[in-house]
Amino acid sequence: MAGMLEFDQLCRIREATERAARQVGNMVPLAAYNNLVALYNTLSAQHHALATERDTLREERDQALESLAVVRRNRDEFEAWGHKALENLKLTEKELSEERRSLDLVRGERDRAKADLKTLQAKYDDLYVKGRANRDWWKARAEKAEAELAALRASMRPTAASVA
Repeated sequence: MAGMLEFDQLCRIREATERAARQVGNMVPLAAYNNLVALYNTLSAQHHALATERDTLREERDQALESLAVVRRNRDEFEAWGHKALENLKLTEKELSEERRSLDLVRGERDRAKADLKTLQAKYDDLYVKGRANRDWWKARAEKAEAELAALRASMRPTAASVA
């Protein structure tokens, strides 16, 4: 807006100068008038160049502000993502430590089960050996008892002489 006011002011100066030149007529030297017109043309050209540069700078500023907004939005998104990833990492570390603890418990239980299995296998082997020995001993006793029983029966059988 300021640029338009400055240009309007330059136009008024030019119009006032032209009006003054017409009123004075030949009283104003032509060289002075030409100098004034040259000065006006120079100022007008400078004004146009400055207005163009100002517009270019405004466009660059607007683009920079848009880029800044995109960068800020990306920064906020990455910051939120980073916090979430950090929370997930902490959660993952916590879960990982729980899994390790659970795995250690399972490994401990497995090792105890293996030790218990070895102990039970040793007891079973011992009982098996003792059971076979016990079975053989009882078998021998049973055979001995049967032999004694057969001998007793044979001795208790009535003989033909004892019956008559």
